[in-house]
Amino acid sequence: MNELKIHKEKTGVERFSRQPSETMNTLKQMRARGVDIQLGLPFEMWDAPSAEVTALRQGCETIIEEYEDVLEDWFLHKEKLDHLLIRLCKQEYLKGTNMECLPVSKPLRTEF
Repeated sequence: MNELKIHKEKTGVERFSRQPSETMNTLKQMRARGVDIQLGLPFEMWDAPSAEVTALRQGCETIIEEYEDVLEDWFLHKEKLDHLLIRLCKQEYLKGTNMECLPVSKPLRTEF
């Protein structure tokens, strides 16, 4: 997860990608041509995990710890990914809340 980059121009889950954002690509190209770029942090830290990525990782680790039994049961029974999303996300973690973050129209990978 520490390899993820933030894409401010996108929304939802699409904000996180391993590819550098268009903005960072442009800034790096300008710096390579000799333009003095001031971002308020050293160049060496431009590719360091952002606060958002760190918070995302910590949130995922918390969910994994809290629902370890559900994840173990899913893994040991070699169920499809759809089953995990239904059980973990809809029935456990997101129960009674907004579920817009879950894919609706796109089929999920169905095998582990």
